[in-house]
Amino acid sequence: MNPRTQVEDTCRKNGYRPAGKWRYYERMSFLLSPRYGALALLPLIVVTLGLPGCTSAPVGPAARTASPQEVSAAMFERAKLLYLSKDYAGAADLMRVLARRGHLEAQYVLGYMYYYGLGVPRNEKEAIRWITTAAARGHPKAMQALRVLDEGEPAPRPVQ
Repeated sequence: MNPRTQVEDTCRKNGYRPAGKWRYYERMSFLLSPRYGALALLPLIVVTLGLPGCTSAPVGPAARTASPQEVSAAMFERAKLLYLSKDYAGAADLMRVLARRGHLEAQYVLGYMYYYGLGVPRNEKEAIRWITTAAARGHPKAMQALRVLDEGEPAPRPVQ
């Protein structure tokens, strides 16, 4: 069995995967020349290089990639936390990204933030645009907000 195979076996037996470049093995390869009697040093080399030649990541199932819906949900939760902690500018930045991607709740919230000027300059036209987009897609609060705005009444002020 060659030294490289022994290192791989040692790594796998201890729950690690072998390192890709074999840096430690390559540095010590001069000891393997017949001139130095590498066979006598082989056990020492395997023990010395066995674990350092492994990565620290345990061998296990491959990590899965998050779906776009999961990423959007996580971004929305982050934006909601920013909003609740009164970091309206940070929340507006995330909501804007999500609204452009088509996140229904973010479209309504962004319109709401534009209407009241929370984290963004107050802009009724932009507010109505985002609230209308959310209402057209079936968001119940957005539909109610449009009815209130159409009647000419000011939208209720958010509780702070």
